Amino acid sequence: MAYLTKYSTTRISSQTSELLDRPLTADELALALKTSKTGKSPGPDGLPVRYYKIYTAILSPHLLTAYNDLAEGQPLPTQSLCANITILPKEGKDTDLCSSYRPISLLNCDLKLFAKILAERLKPFLPALVHADQVGFVPGREARDNTMRTLQLMHHARRSSQELALLSTDAEKAFDRVDWDFISLSLIRIGLGPHLRAWIGALYGDATARVCVNGVFTAPFPIRNGTRQGCPLSPLLFVLTLEPFLEAIRLNSDISGVQVGPQHHKVAAYADDLLFFVTKPEVSLPAIMVAFRDYGRLTNLKINYLKSHILNVSVPDSRAQALKPYFAFTWAADKIKYLGIWLSSQSSHLFRDNFPPLLTLIQRDLANWNYPHISWLGRIAVIKMNVQPRLLYLLQTIPIDLPRAFLASLRSLVATYIWRGKRPRTSYQVLTRSRAAGGLALPNFSLYHQACHLQRVVEWSREGSVKLWRAVEQELVGRPMTVLPWLPLKVGRKLANSSPYVGATYGIWRRIAIKFNLTSFPSPMTPVIHNEDYLPGLDPHSVRRLILTPTPRILHFFDASARRSLTDIMQDRHVSFLHSFHYAQIRHYFDGIPQQHQLGRPLWTFERICHSTGPLSHGLSLLYTLLRDATPAIPPPYMGKWESVLNITLSDDQWSKICELTHHCSTSSKLQETAYKVLSFWYRTPDIINRYDPQVPALCWRCNDALGDMLHIWWECQIIRPFWARIYDILKEFIDPLPEFSPAALLLHHNNYSIASYKRTLAIRVLNTAKALIPLFWRQLTPPPLTLWFTRMEELHSIEHLIFKASDRLPLYSEKWSNWVLRSSTTSFRALL
Repeated sequence: MAYLTKYSTTRISSQTSELLDRPLTADELALALKTSKTGKSPGPDGLPVRYYKIYTAILSPHLLTAYNDLAEGQPLPTQSLCANITILPKEGKDTDLCSSYRPISLLNCDLKLFAKILAERLKPFLPALVHADQVGFVPGREARDNTMRTLQLMHHARRSSQELALLSTDAEKAFDRVDWDFISLSLIRIGLGPHLRAWIGALYGDATARVCVNGVFTAPFPIRNGTRQGCPLSPLLFVLTLEPFLEAIRLNSDISGVQVGPQHHKVAAYADDLLFFVTKPEVSLPAIMVAFRDYGRLTNLKINYLKSHILNVSVPDSRAQALKPYFAFTWAADKIKYLGIWLSSQSSHLFRDNFPPLLTLIQRDLANWNYPHISWLGRIAVIKMNVQPRLLYLLQTIPIDLPRAFLASLRSLVATYIWRGKRPRTSYQVLTRSRAAGGLALPNFSLYHQACHLQRVVEWSREGSVKLWRAVEQELVGRPMTVLPWLPLKVGRKLANSSPYVGATYGIWRRIAIKFNLTSFPSPMTPVIHNEDYLPGLDPHSVRRLILTPTPRILHFFDASARRSLTDIMQDRHVSFLHSFHYAQIRHYFDGIPQQHQLGRPLWTFERICHSTGPLSHGLSLLYTLLRDATPAIPPPYMGKWESVLNITLSDDQWSKICELTHHCSTSSKLQETAYKVLSFWYRTPDIINRYDPQVPALCWRCNDALGDMLHIWWECQIIRPFWARIYDILKEFIDPLPEFSPAALLLHHNNYSIASYKRTLAIRVLNTAKALIPLFWRQLTPPPLTLWFTRMEELHSIEHLIFKASDRLPLYSEKWSNWVLRSSTTSFRALL
């Protein structure tokens, strides 16, 4: 307890403790159920989450009673605390060794729901209990906070001649080894109340597990230490338990870190992934080892020296060589891996060590997945699910300006995979549009690259940020980061060049700000302080006497495009001579600014994002969408082709509806693909083939009597027209009123129904299943048989039943398919076939 008394210095208030101790509620249980995914493997009792969702009304009162009784010391049944452990072999490891297997622990779902309620209660208070050095599992923090901070500290150490080495440590089974008594004492020390501690203690009372080997379970054995794998509360308990150790590092005067202004940076943590910023290594490294030893005695933490690495950044080579015999760490030659990125001893190697290897890996993976049976939409899904996450992680964690050649190579690689090395039938610009705008939402990685830097601009501009990387950058720049993006170009560029990473973001920001209509210069966001265009005789404190905000901007002096009076600005405060004098100075400054109409205008979308104070939810996606939608609104070429072919004019809203229905016509990706291919003129009709090869006749291959253009092949041909007539007769069974019998209605779903109501009908499935058959009989003389259409409808019916059942949406399934179940087996319906 003496260790915790010395190093566990942050406590919650008694009011917060009482708040956390209040009885668990039905709303909390309902939220835990709602956010729990179905389809996950259950624990030993075999009851999945879906069971608890279906019988919520019956089970919730009993679950809440049981959970709340635990606060009074009632134990959980032994069976509830048991876990099944399945072992998975690690790739490339010797299967004869136990260490070559990865254990996966499966807990009972009622226990996980209980832990999830406790975790959701504790999360809002975690940032106040855990220092900003720790970014793992703390709300509002992420891995890139540590990587960007590390890169800036490495740059600053080189520039300021600080002798820096990075120590990355690997803890052996850190989550599995932590001592329960230490967890309990840590929770007491931070001030958690008796009820919350009792609830957490119940989860770790008599825990047992059994291992499944070749389908056979071992006898249950007791678990005596470690946070439980699969438990939603586990990572939170771990970071709370590790915090005293990190505080011991911060308070240890023998451990020297990187000094940036008044701040001393010694360690960065993502859960148990620790990175130490070591200066004066002869003294700091032994002190770190002593700190690990002291903490390990109490918690069972053990460092794996062979997997722990040191990277020399700016320590003289002679001194680094002298240190090597005394420490068992692995000394890296020129780079180490931290949180998935390579940290290079030379900043110029950062791109080389991270991005080209990823491109090579992506190229290899796409070659391995180049199977002929993967559909067109399936290939786009591969890019979204596999390529995009890996690239976005690097783009966010390494804030550099990528060479155009790299982005061009990436685009070429993606296009080659999507089109199987053949000539594209739809342009890259169309594919990267949103689905509602007629595209397929293929990632535009150039825009994502810019969006990642815009995310940093937003974080610079917002008040009250406590991110450590931002504080480091502010010290390097020498001005508040809130003003940097909005300063005049000459001033901003000079300040941004203090760091290559700040300079990269600032350079991209200035390149795209006007291009995408993100802001204007000047702007309502232009700061009145720390601005060299402004009167040098007026210090920031004088302006803040007028505007009570850390960063007074032009927008604070305007209201609905009109300049605010001094009385309006001061409100109920006393107006002194100095206030009047400073206000007159500011007015004089405004009068000298060109483009006066920009000063009092409403904030544009990006400016509103920067000026708001709430959390930026899904920030990267929001900014990417903003950039994508800001590109010139030129409609896809196929829209004009359809209007010409059908001899009609469709509004933007009508096209948006058609695109929406095309992408949401069914859960079947095959039907979605055919629907989009028809919409985008993907199919090569005889008239198009004839343009490339005059040897091929331009006439329809079915009737050989008319030009084989898109409308004829899909609708007007005298052989295919009866097929659509019979489909239309079937359609009468499932929708009323009927859409008109026209290619616009049956091929494009252009009708008078609302999107929501039409999607609930069976008509959209009837028509898209019919459309999907025509390509199967593309060069044949006969139309598709209706018996095949019926078979495909039955297959779709079975698929959607499984999907809706697995996602607990059976009422919606019944709404859509009940008419089919009732009518498809009747004699009158079979007669239509």
